[in-house]
Amino acid sequence: MPRQTRILRGRVPKQSVTELIVDDGNYLRGYTIEKFVVVGADTSTGNSVTGTLALTADAASEDWDFNNINQIGWSGSQGDSTQIRAHSFGDFLLDEKHLVVRSLFLRADNAATTGNTEVNYYIKLRQRAVSPAESVITILRETKG
Repeated sequence: MPRQTRILRGRVPKQSVTELIVDDGNYLRGYTIEKFVVVGADTSTGNSVTGTLALTADAASEDWDFNNINQIGWSGSQGDSTQIRAHSFGDFLLDEKHLVVRSLFLRADNAATTGNTEVNYYIKLRQRAVSPAESVITILRETKG
């Protein structure tokens, strides 16, 4: 199977958990995350933005918990209010061992209290073949947390 890239991008309300569907009905196809970026919708402010990617809604929390096996990605960015439209995309950290078969959950936070407080996200996924056993283990891990 050729390795294909899939991009998830959009805008979500701050302090929200959003389910991002990657399930295409084929449980022998999974995805690894290659890139995860969050940035505030109003890029002219100096507000910090953070995001957490998780395999379950409960794990998608404001608190970054590297001990939680279902949190698999963390990202942050910082706006610069002294330069119009200047923004540092910051760093992201991904747990490269995790495989996504069904859904991702995104928790997005923005320090902004006025103006457009929504958060933009960009997630790059790489498709890969999955064995039936690996698929079942991944789904069970997502289900049990």
